[in-house]
Amino acid sequence: SLLEQTVGCSTASPGGGLDLGRAGFGAANTYNLGLSASQTLYSGGRISAQNRIAEAGLRSAELEVTEQNAQSLVTVAQRYYDAVLADRLLEIAEASLAQTEETLRLAELAFQVGDKAEYDVLRARVARTNQSNAVVQQRSSRDLAYTALKQQLELPVDQPLTLTTPLGDSVVPEVTLPASAAAALDTATAARVAVRQAEEAVRMQEGQVQLTRAQSRPSVTISSSYALSAYPPDVIPTADAFQDNWSVSLGVSIPIFDGGRVRGSVVQAQGALEQARVQLQQTRESAVLDVRTKQEALERARSSLQAMVGAVEEAQRAYEIAQLRYQQGLSSLTEVNDARLALNQAQADRAQAARDLYVAELQLLLVRDLPLDTTGAASQGAAQARSTGSAAQARPAATSFSPNP
Repeated sequence: SLLEQTVGCSTASPGGGLDLGRAGFGAANTYNLGLSASQTLYSGGRISAQNRIAEAGLRSAELEVTEQNAQSLVTVAQRYYDAVLADRLLEIAEASLAQTEETLRLAELAFQVGDKAEYDVLRARVARTNQSNAVVQQRSSRDLAYTALKQQLELPVDQPLTLTTPLGDSVVPEVTLPASAAAALDTATAARVAVRQAEEAVRMQEGQVQLTRAQSRPSVTISSSYALSAYPPDVIPTADAFQDNWSVSLGVSIPIFDGGRVRGSVVQAQGALEQARVQLQQTRESAVLDVRTKQEALERARSSLQAMVGAVEEAQRAYEIAQLRYQQGLSSLTEVNDARLALNQAQADRAQAARDLYVAELQLLLVRDLPLDTTGAASQGAAQARSTGSAAQARPAATSFSPNP
């Protein structure tokens, strides 16, 4: 030590005695330079458990990013096809308005020549007015759908927008997924992001149990420090004024009594581990159901669209016959209005089925990365899109957006 070195060099004192200034006592200036290091030789498994928890947490965070990216893509596609559907529904509403205008013209002409009563003219005018209001509502719904899409794309609300992908509801579209995308389709339960996150949660809890148990084990640490000290009478020390001091120590920490704290923590960690394992099993079961639900949604949308294609053709033919019968005086205006409403409903259902088909295909393609959804949220969103209405032709726009599911 410095004190021992000072005693060994006692002759350095002018009076031949002990120079305490070299040991730092009463020194005018003090300079200390030090370097220390510590290394754990044995931690009872604490470090490995912490690494295990950290690595599992990192993988879980990466999976969360993947899941959110996939969900964002699906949400944008849903908003896009909702806007396309709103356009189509507005077109149907405007076409129906044109039909009521034609029916009113025929009724007024027949009334003028005495073939129809004034009652038919009044009913035709009421039907025309009601359909005009429906067009206004559907146009408002279309504007709201466009606004929702712009917000999802983080575009200004007043930014013009052109939808470049048609709904294509006149025929049943074939599977639009390219070969590379179809090959990437993975519906295996073990590949689902939600299942992998649940597995990482189990690993984190296993690491927590290991970490908790390690608290009752001893730890061994080796430490070393090296110091240079100088106590010169002048402000700036010389090189030979520094004295070194190097020490090495070995520390052992042994927990003797903790009042049952560690044991209680271990029991609590084991309970959390069992809960994580149960959650993993439930997630696997939900993943199987979720895949099956999305597959059924795709088949249901395809079958519905295929059925509605024929229904629209039949409804169109029925409306034409009803219109012709009315012109020849063989039917009433009620029959014409019923046929028109049936045609509008069939066209709207066909457009809705086409929208559902595209969304279902995309969801099935990204099923591996999407969060679990066994509540039928997608179907509820589709039904809500239908209730929001009708569509008109898109405004001239400067921005174009086309998803490529």
